Amino acid sequence: MSRLGTVRRTLIGVLMIAAAGCARRVALDQVPIGTTVEVTRLDGGVVRGTLAARDDRKVRLVAGRAAREISRAEITSVQLVDGTAAPVLASAAKFREFTIPEGTVLAGRLESAIGSDTSERNDPVEVTLTDAVILDGLEVLPAGSIVSGVVTSAQPSRNVSGRASLAVRFTSVSVAGSHETYIVSAGLSRTARSTKADDVRKIALPAVMLATSGPDVHLLRGAAIAIPLDDSVDVRVPIKR
Repeated sequence: MSRLGTVRRTLIGVLMIAAAGCARRVALDQVPIGTTVEVTRLDGGVVRGTLAARDDRKVRLVAGRAAREISRAEITSVQLVDGTAAPVLASAAKFREFTIPEGTVLAGRLESAIGSDTSERNDPVEVTLTDAVILDGLEVLPAGSIVSGVVTSAQPSRNVSGRASLAVRFTSVSVAGSHETYIVSAGLSRTARSTKADDVRKIALPAVMLATSGPDVHLLRGAAIAIPLDDSVDVRVPIKR
């Protein structure tokens, strides 16, 4: 049989497996590029994505806007995913890995009041998530998780020319119901308008409750806060059997 015929038979066999109604364990080099797979690593991590590339040392999986490279030496199992049935988990599987993309907005409420004239640099700031972050139908950051950071700048109107300002840098998120804490990079900043007092009172900030005292900026306790991630974040979700 010709080499072309052998390749065709291999591809047909793989596609028949994918159409069989569930995920099946396969040899990595038999999987066509562009196929959705689940890869289980030796440490128990399970990663799902589209097989985008492979070489002798690693494979590259893409899920949404996120891409991940996995060393072949770490792989213990590869399964095809057809989208109609849950994959059969490898015995080594302990947790699923997800990448929360850059730009994802963390929605929460402020746990203490902060202001351009009441806060100081390095004052702690905490936001409790009111909306879970969901990827592939799973809560990867549940509501109740705590996003922590510090005030990085608080410039009251009396100390600046024209505008008061307030800035916060968030650096971590503690997962509700878990001991996991992840490093994040996200910021929040507000600047008061240099206008008449009546105009300042009318400042409207999306998803933020704002109060003003003269030209200063205040964010009230309980304010709704929207925090866009500056960078992607890798998280782990334990597998419950």
